[in-house]
Amino acid sequence: MASGSRVWVLAGAHRGDNDQITILAEALKLGYRIDTDDQGIASILMDRVLGGRLTFRRRGSSALSGPPWPDLVLIAGGRRVGDALRIKRASGGHTRIVCVGRPWSDLRYFDLVVTTPQYCLPRRANVLQNTLTLNRTDNKALARAEQRWIKSFADLPRPWTAVLVGGKSGSYAFGSEVARRLAEEANAYRREHGGSLLVTTSPRTPAAATVTLRDTLDEPNVFRPWTPDLETNPYLGYLALADRFIITCDSASILSQACATGRPVHLFTYPARFTSRVLTKMQRSLLPYLHRMISAGLWFPARDMERFHLALHQQGLVENSTGGAKPINGAIPDDLGRTVRSIRALLPDCDLDGAAKWEKPTAQSAPIRPVPETSY
Repeated sequence: MASGSRVWVLAGAHRGDNDQITILAEALKLGYRIDTDDQGIASILMDRVLGGRLTFRRRGSSALSGPPWPDLVLIAGGRRVGDALRIKRASGGHTRIVCVGRPWSDLRYFDLVVTTPQYCLPRRANVLQNTLTLNRTDNKALARAEQRWIKSFADLPRPWTAVLVGGKSGSYAFGSEVARRLAEEANAYRREHGGSLLVTTSPRTPAAATVTLRDTLDEPNVFRPWTPDLETNPYLGYLALADRFIITCDSASILSQACATGRPVHLFTYPARFTSRVLTKMQRSLLPYLHRMISAGLWFPARDMERFHLALHQQGLVENSTGGAKPINGAIPDDLGRTVRSIRALLPDCDLDGAAKWEKPTAQSAPIRPVPETSY
């Protein structure tokens, strides 16, 4: 392809998903553009049934704007599967499709599915199983955050233990009682290891739980509730500066970002919702018999966060006991690197060490449509 961007990022409804595929597009170093999503639920469901065979253009979307078609389309989850398939057909089969996360569709639609254990996808030649999600934090952003926040904590005794709190999700309820248990566990952890607690919440943390958490923490601590303002949100500063982490079990992205620092990560666990527990328990026994249905897009497994936690334990990336825990000694998996290498192997004019043999164009990026934050 002589002009245009080789990679099209089809943004969806969730910021965490969009962050992952944008980071992946940056890492490929092939030039990319971002297409925003205005697709309604009715057309998404129709795409599930017809495999994207309806051709139409939506207001505000340039997904079918015309050639030159990209070499690669990146999507996250199943929201943009139909658009990706239409682009591939329009390109005469030239365009490759890579889906990150859980595709909610027939796996044969994709040249590569990049997933993590909680989505319970079967092992297939086109399925890449990673340990951590791809939403790593840029080193330059961490360096800026370190400079921004280091003076704010300079008077606190070290080590600094960052408590990064998720909240309500489809699998977990996060109420005041869970917040109290988290605070008590963080207090015990600080007494064992010394130092201070650096605590922040997320947009999914309920207001009542936030108050309970704040009021139950022992001194010394810095408690800063979530804010959308990057200048006053300490999350990146905590990632950059903390010596240790306590992370709630509900968020794969927060866990992945903490584990990627290579510093000790303590996993705070609490029970999933009753329906989630029942579904995942039944699913575990049936999963070997469901692989063909999952591959064909006829069965969509429930998210099983315990599988994700188990993978982190097996890699030596997390601990879950305040007493007698072995030190964290797992090597940080190069999931982003192996994903980039796997994708480049699909593309023309790319060698596997990552050097493109094609001159990169200027990235033509439209902003991702603002959506409610669901994770950091």
